[in-house]
Amino acid sequence: MYVFSVLTSCVAFLTTLVLARRVVGGQLRQTTLTTAGVWALLMSVVWSTAWLLEFVLATLSDGAADLLWYSAAIIGLCPPIAVLGAKRPGVRVWNVFILLPLAAVFGWAALADGPAAIRDGGFQIEMPVTIGFFIVSVMGIGNYIGTRWTFPALGYCFACWTILTRATLIGEREYFPNLQMFGFWLMIGCLLAVCRFSRVSPIKDKGFDRVWLEFRDWFGIVWSKRIQERVNDTASKEDWCARLEHHGFEWSPDATEEQRAETNERIDHTLRWLLRRFVNDEWIDERL
Repeated sequence: MYVFSVLTSCVAFLTTLVLARRVVGGQLRQTTLTTAGVWALLMSVVWSTAWLLEFVLATLSDGAADLLWYSAAIIGLCPPIAVLGAKRPGVRVWNVFILLPLAAVFGWAALADGPAAIRDGGFQIEMPVTIGFFIVSVMGIGNYIGTRWTFPALGYCFACWTILTRATLIGEREYFPNLQMFGFWLMIGCLLAVCRFSRVSPIKDKGFDRVWLEFRDWFGIVWSKRIQERVNDTASKEDWCARLEHHGFEWSPDATEEQRAETNERIDHTLRWLLRRFVNDEWIDERL
């Protein structure tokens, strides 16, 4: 078991290094998702440290371990919620006025009961906090249902809930190691899957459909729905021969080459105008 814990710790920190490389030098630099990437990196560091201290070095008491894992679960909420505020110019304001207060609200229980938990050897959150954690996690992860990242998002959410069980099943400590092992490896698998498959787009053809689908997959349903509505409103006003659907642009079969060329010009202008608050022009050019 000790050898397995050491191996898990090594894999976890290697995953953190891979994630750091994606955040610092990857595609996120051309988008407003950098904040979400930094939170994901912080989450990976805290989760890996918690595993190392409890299962490898064995330096934490039960109460201290509960608090550290609960902190890891709270930070795990922040990356998907950060995406919901990933729009210029308010992305930094979202971090200060939404994410930090969110972490503070859930962390208040740890601050209030932390000393007693360390002394008595156990930490447990109240039911309203558990319900709030569930609601916030569904809000964040639900944004990716129906995108390329549906299954990694569901796995990420389930991993966070699994870790949270330390603070909700105080009387069932014999189940903690198996639950944490499953949740921890599930989280590692989800992070590695995103890092690995984000390097290659599933859309081989370049063009407006690729721009749209990659934006939808990375920013989720909430932002893509708003962009879709704005694009189609413009299409109706300017009488385009195309409409933007969930899977891409649908063109009128009766459109002439001249109409298609004119609509292509309008799509390029409109997409760049609407997406300028989320991605740089270079990000769009790479996909066109």
